[in-house]
Amino acid sequence: MAKKIVWLVFIFGLVLALYYPVLNTYFISDDFFHFKVSLTNGDFMSFVRFFGVFPFAEKGYAFYRPLFREALYSLSYTFWGLNQVPLRIFSILLHFVNIVLVYNLIEKIIGNRKVAFFSSLMFAVSTANVGILYYLAGGIQAQGATMFVLLTLLLFSKHKILAFVTFLLSLMSHEIAVVTPAIICGLMFLNKSFKIKYVLPYFLAAFVFLFVEFKIIGFSTTEVQYALNFDPRKIANTLMWYGLWSYGLPETVLDYIGPGFHINPNLMRFYGNYYKFIIPSFAISLVALVAAIRPWAFKFDRKIMFLAFWFVVGISTVLLLPMHKSTYYLSLSLPAFWALVFYLIFRNKKILVLPILVFLISLAIFTFFTVRVGSVTYWAAERGIVSKKLITELRNKYPNLPKGAVLYIKNDPTYPFISKDWGGTSKQASLVLSGSDAIELLYNDPTIQVYYEDLHGASGEQKQKIFEFEARIL
Repeated sequence: MAKKIVWLVFIFGLVLALYYPVLNTYFISDDFFHFKVSLTNGDFMSFVRFFGVFPFAEKGYAFYRPLFREALYSLSYTFWGLNQVPLRIFSILLHFVNIVLVYNLIEKIIGNRKVAFFSSLMFAVSTANVGILYYLAGGIQAQGATMFVLLTLLLFSKHKILAFVTFLLSLMSHEIAVVTPAIICGLMFLNKSFKIKYVLPYFLAAFVFLFVEFKIIGFSTTEVQYALNFDPRKIANTLMWYGLWSYGLPETVLDYIGPGFHINPNLMRFYGNYYKFIIPSFAISLVALVAAIRPWAFKFDRKIMFLAFWFVVGISTVLLLPMHKSTYYLSLSLPAFWALVFYLIFRNKKILVLPILVFLISLAIFTFFTVRVGSVTYWAAERGIVSKKLITELRNKYPNLPKGAVLYIKNDPTYPFISKDWGGTSKQASLVLSGSDAIELLYNDPTIQVYYEDLHGASGEQKQKIFEFEARIL
């Protein structure tokens, strides 16, 4: 027990060393939107109403995620306003809880402390956590669902009622948890204890949940990124990217890889200082990994099949969404990926020390630099800097605004032209501030009218303007 605690404290320290910039990363568009839709009338019943089911046409947003969306954002805004630090600390603490759960679950499944330690270590520090931790709005929901799913898997064998409760809580956190019944079936297959009566309530609950999502709540018909694609080639491509991201490639690499794996030269031009370490350490770690695994270790057994099944099933809800790929969806599958890697390495007591050592050292270098480049290139981190700058400058210029004020946000004339689609700084401001949401929250005034030069032009509404603000994002 003492050794386990020391290992976990060591892992927590590495997480803080790698991801401390997250604490200073400000809210962005989706956060402001979540805050806005999570406002209450100040009474308890309006808070309870968050747990009801309402059609998309009535609420203006899809998915049933009351625990880590409406409830969490409502409480955060009530107590801390637009201070991101408490919610960021909560996200880090959730990550710590999940690290402990991963360690205990993998140790229980595999029965090997080395596999449990290294699996939880890589789950903790993997570059996929850039998406999970920096993109707060989506990541914290995935973290919450992952926590409850891991608890369900840990509790299932001995505490079935409590396990079912944690499963229901996972469904109220994020829809990635809907695959839990399938993972439980895999777990029972692994333990040679499959009984349909134990898992049937989970499938029934999942069916009801999906009915609510698709038939009662519904979806926006204008959001093309949620369009399903059943093309096997697209599915295979999406699965490949999730595998590469699980290993540690930064999510933003996708933006620089063209058809036929053509690498955009801007990748090295802009971020060569990072990739001159990332590319060789990535290659060396893969070669060392292959050398560290004895050929017969690939012979299938129940543990290999379960871990591979868990990984694929864990991301199955997004495999049909090639336009909506993101590393934060890996939160549930990441433990299985690394458990499989280290199970193959440590499957026999007689291990190959040198290639394993080379693998771990090169993987450590690879992970360090991919996390660093992710922290400066990931879109949520970049937009957090912009939103903080805009909010700070706006508050400094207008400490207070009268009720119902009209605010006109202009372009910065010194900002260089990038493209028509990119627009000027007012368009970028409208994206990171979620239209008027951030400004209404900042001044606690839902009657404020906000107009953006790129969206509303320099006439019409501008004639009614009372306050002007130049959006400077550089």
